[in-house]
Amino acid sequence: MLRLTFMRMLLGAVGAIAGIFSMNFETPYLQSGVLGFWSVIGVLVTITVGEILIARLKDWI
Repeated sequence: MLRLTFMRMLLGAVGAIAGIFSMNFETPYLQSGVLGFWSVIGVLVTITVGEILIARLKDWI
């Protein structure tokens, strides 16, 4: 049950960040094109890997 909860939290965080960046309002960050897209992907992957490492260290998964 702990692993399922952790995975839901992990996917929820990534989904929330992706949802924020896909909203329909203009910001300078959203006008950065391909570089901005890959920057967001990099941040999402970094957050995911960091959360997995923390969970491994605390024996959650």
